[in-house]
Amino acid sequence: MIKIIKKHLSHSNFRSSLDLTDYSSRIKSCLFIPGNQEKMLFKAEKINANVIVPDLEDSVPLKEKINARNKILSFLLNNPTVSNTQERLIFPRLNSLESGLFLDDLNFLLSSQTHKFIDGFVIPKVNTPEEYKEIEDKVRNLENKLQIQENSVKLIIWIESTKGIINMQQIFQLNKNFRIVAAAFGAEDFCNDFEIERSQSLEIPRYLFAMTAHAYNIIPLDTPNVEYKNPEKLIEEIQMIKKLGFKGKFAIHPSQVDVINKYFSPSEKEIEEALRIVEEFEKSEKIGRASLNVDDKMVDIPVYKRALKVLKRGEYRR
Repeated sequence: MIKIIKKHLSHSNFRSSLDLTDYSSRIKSCLFIPGNQEKMLFKAEKINANVIVPDLEDSVPLKEKINARNKILSFLLNNPTVSNTQERLIFPRLNSLESGLFLDDLNFLLSSQTHKFIDGFVIPKVNTPEEYKEIEDKVRNLENKLQIQENSVKLIIWIESTKGIINMQQIFQLNKNFRIVAAAFGAEDFCNDFEIERSQSLEIPRYLFAMTAHAYNIIPLDTPNVEYKNPEKLIEEIQMIKKLGFKGKFAIHPSQVDVINKYFSPSEKEIEEALRIVEEFEKSEKIGRASLNVDDKMVDIPVYKRALKVLKRGEYRR
């Protein structure tokens, strides 16, 4: 039996040391937690989500926005078990630029006290390259003001409208500094904007989204499944979106997290197959061959590279 060995990084260098390949193996499940629900926030340490997302946007009514900011700040500063863990990232979701609340959210949560506990922010409803430029400018300006490392505050942006889908290539092209580590497709707002029923699988926009994100080295994440009491439905959806190229998914309930982690992680069988491919290919390569048979399947360079990615995603270290 193959033992999967996970990387261990101390908190002192964890956030600054992650590169894009590290994020690809660390972002599978992202759990929204309403920012005004203090008990739910402080239960985060018991949840296995890769990314904890204290939410200031859709799960928080307008009259509760300020209260939610205060509770998220308290969560960041007073819950070292979560903030110092090596097993999860912290990405609060701010309100959108168009809401008029974005800058106040950003300035309130990112400070000289909190930046060491925050890996980045989730930014909803990015529709145009101009909007993204404004968002990036404001984040960079605050980094400079706080004298923290430039581009250390990462972003997960949401594409949630027909305009966003049409403009996503131009938006992703702006990610030359690799601040955007992942992007999410927002099905609920997309259907609302497009005036179509949410019952559809949305395979075409999902596929275009995942392919475009991948082309710009951005991890494609899928919208939450709102039927959180139906794990079979979640599994069915994950199996479909994996075929479209998605690498992870948002969750709205803790019960969804373990399912997402399981189905977006390589199985032990997949790890074993990938390891055999890598070992046999590298043996063959030493004698001048880059094409061989492994388990009655032809293996060449693309198959070898894909196997390496499976091992990376499974956090297997040879």
